[in-house]
Amino acid sequence: MTLPLETDMPVRATKKNPDKVTVVSSVYYQTDGENPVQVQKAYDRILETTGLQIYQRKVSLSNKWEKVDTGWLTVEDSGVLVVQNLARSMIRYTSNPDDRSKKAESDNTIELSFKGSKNTILIRPNEQQDLEVDDISSLRIRCRSGSLQARISVLPR
Repeated sequence: MTLPLETDMPVRATKKNPDKVTVVSSVYYQTDGENPVQVQKAYDRILETTGLQIYQRKVSLSNKWEKVDTGWLTVEDSGVLVVQNLARSMIRYTSNPDDRSKKAESDNTIELSFKGSKNTILIRPNEQQDLEVDDISSLRIRCRSGSLQARISVLPR
């Protein structure tokens, strides 16, 4: 009996899993004496690009508007943007914050806006926001007042 040669064996194609992004988050709203209301977000999506690495950096923001740094990802390759405000929230642990604490909290807020727009997306201390825009080069970012640290993550499209 002869054994089949390795070249005679059928070749089983290996299916490569496509690059994808998965997002899962929950938001709860609760008033005193009531049960919380939950809003969930969960989805995954196959990316248009393959083999590109996520761009992630810790950055210092001032009150001057600047472009969002996408690193090695081009505008066309940039997909989901995640911005994390690394400033610590002080009023989060206070039941009755004073005006000074409220102002400090407001000053440590990140603002995102499109070039030429007066509307802003707010990211408060110790919070994060994810979004996807058609043209990330038109998006601007800053700290509302003073400076703070943030983490910028740009996923491939």
